[in-house]
Amino acid sequence: MTPSPEDEKRPPRRLSHALSVVVLAVFGVFLLSIGATAALLLEQNSSFRRIFEADFGQAMEAADLVREAETLNGQILERALSIQRNDSELSLLEVPEIAIFRDRVVALRGGQAGAGVSADFIEKLIGPYLAGINTLDQQLRLERDLLNQRAALVDDLILVNLSLQKQIGWPAPVREKALALLSQSSALLVVNGPGQGRRLRLRIDELRQSLRQDLPLISTGAEVLATIEDIAGRSLELQQALNDTQQRALALLRNVRTSAQQINGAAFGDYQDRRTNALAAMARHSGKASTTLVLMLVLAIFATVLTIGVMSFIARRITRRLDALNKAMTDHVGGLRPDIPIDGDDELAHMGRAFSVFVLARDRAEADLALIAVTDALSGLGNRRGFDHHLQNEWRRCARDQLPLTLIMADIDHFKLYNDRYGHPQGDECIRQVGELLRRVLRRPGDFAGRYGGEEFVCILPATDHEGALSLAQAIRHDMAQLNIVHQGAPENGGRITLSIGVVTLIPTEDIPPQHLVDLADAALYQAKKSGRDRVCGTDIAGVNVESA
Repeated sequence: MTPSPEDEKRPPRRLSHALSVVVLAVFGVFLLSIGATAALLLEQNSSFRRIFEADFGQAMEAADLVREAETLNGQILERALSIQRNDSELSLLEVPEIAIFRDRVVALRGGQAGAGVSADFIEKLIGPYLAGINTLDQQLRLERDLLNQRAALVDDLILVNLSLQKQIGWPAPVREKALALLSQSSALLVVNGPGQGRRLRLRIDELRQSLRQDLPLISTGAEVLATIEDIAGRSLELQQALNDTQQRALALLRNVRTSAQQINGAAFGDYQDRRTNALAAMARHSGKASTTLVLMLVLAIFATVLTIGVMSFIARRITRRLDALNKAMTDHVGGLRPDIPIDGDDELAHMGRAFSVFVLARDRAEADLALIAVTDALSGLGNRRGFDHHLQNEWRRCARDQLPLTLIMADIDHFKLYNDRYGHPQGDECIRQVGELLRRVLRRPGDFAGRYGGEEFVCILPATDHEGALSLAQAIRHDMAQLNIVHQGAPENGGRITLSIGVVTLIPTEDIPPQHLVDLADAALYQAKKSGRDRVCGTDIAGVNVESA
């Protein structure tokens, strides 16, 4: 199949380009799958790092904070309970535990980064807790000052008691009331029960009023009595202030304790939240791990199917066609003529077409060579070799089918004289004209005309009876006369070129060689020449000689 001009103009489909696209597509899908899997694994790794490095670290910071808060609460309670026994203790803000606690708070605030203990937890719980400690410390300082004032007032009571003992001129009732007032004031300074303190304050108020009434009864030591009354009043005020301060300190202590409990609760809640988040993250990780396994399985199946598809594509579009093209080319080299695969519009198809063009050119060249081998170059008719080959074939065919076979043998009369008189070029021209004449007369595809040698010509007429062959021979002789080729060396033939023709017709048999027909035709030709030339002599299948003028 020869490609059409339209096929020649159309750009070929690039098989290599298609294969490259397929390979790149497979590689791209592989990269995308690997990238997706890597991204999923990185996200899982980041989640776990956040849980174990950030969340758990913050949870431990919160737990340390709770522990320090408990330690600090113990120090605060110890400080609050020991304030009366030791006035040289540091303030609550100066104990080492408060510094450690503050450091924990700073670490917790700086390390949260949006993932640890929230700023709300730090500002709303830890801030009030530290502020409460500061207020409690101020209240304990005030209580310490009041206790110091109470100690000074006790010293004043001792001194005024000594002064009272020196007032021997006072009336006994006044003296007794003054002693009772000092005794009640001293008792008020050391009493702790609220009910007993209330009774003592009432008794001190009664004694102070009574002594004011008795003041005119004494003539000396009025300043002592005023001092006693002042000390009693100061005792009342100091004891009331001390009671209020202690009540406020206890309230602040309860607030601090409550804040600490809130911190503990919040930290525990945060720990619970982190634990819940960790469990949820583990569940998500398990789900993602399962998804990753499923994805990898799907990708493996997809890659397998894709690989099979690519291999099938390569086998169908390339391998099989290459094998077919290779086999066809090999067979052609070995002399066979199988069909060359040229279907498609890619490189292999164009290679097949190119090879088919080569094969066609080779066949044409071989045909031309074969034709040259059996063609006479001068006359353009078949040569002796072509004649022998054609006679063999037609002899076998007519013998098989029992058909008549006719052989016409013609000779140019006095051709040697013609060559001598007009020269060989003119003689060659005469032979060419005879060849053209025979080609014109013999019109059937199966007929053969050839140059037997020199100026002799032969015609093989298969399936032709003797009468038809004689008519054809007469037409050849007549057309030769019409050429009117001048030949002054043959006056007996009218001064022109003529032909002597012998015709033989018989039915071939397997036991008679084809040369027998040639011999008979040669004999008929000899008879024509012997009878005067420019005539047709024939022999039919019965062997009867026939002469035609």
